[in-house]
Amino acid sequence: MVLCRKLISTHGTGDQSTDSLKNAVETALQSGSDDYYRYTQYLNFFEQIGLSFTDDAVGFKVVSKMFKGTIEANWKSWRIVIPHVWGTGSGVGENFRLLAAKIERRRLRHQAWAPIRRFLSEPY
Repeated sequence: MVLCRKLISTHGTGDQSTDSLKNAVETALQSGSDDYYRYTQYLNFFEQIGLSFTDDAVGFKVVSKMFKGTIEANWKSWRIVIPHVWGTGSGVGENFRLLAAKIERRRLRHQAWAPIRRFLSEPY
């Protein structure tokens, strides 16, 4: 996993990193290099977490606290890479997508209710 993270981190952050990652995964796939397997290991890590914990309330709570913004941040890049490299109907990364969406909904709901919680917690 460490090798995978180092490989992914070489692409930086932001939109340019997504394009760089997309091109690197596609090139690795076409050339059959070992890097392709490292990219898929990284993607499969999040896929397995999504598969294991999306429908498990306790597990989901643990995962969302452990990984905080990591899952959402990684999904922002991979949601562009996956259809480009594997195609739109392939099903690759589906559990990763569901997990990222659930974490995002939870974060947005928490942000929306924060002012109300603050108001209700203030003494009269």
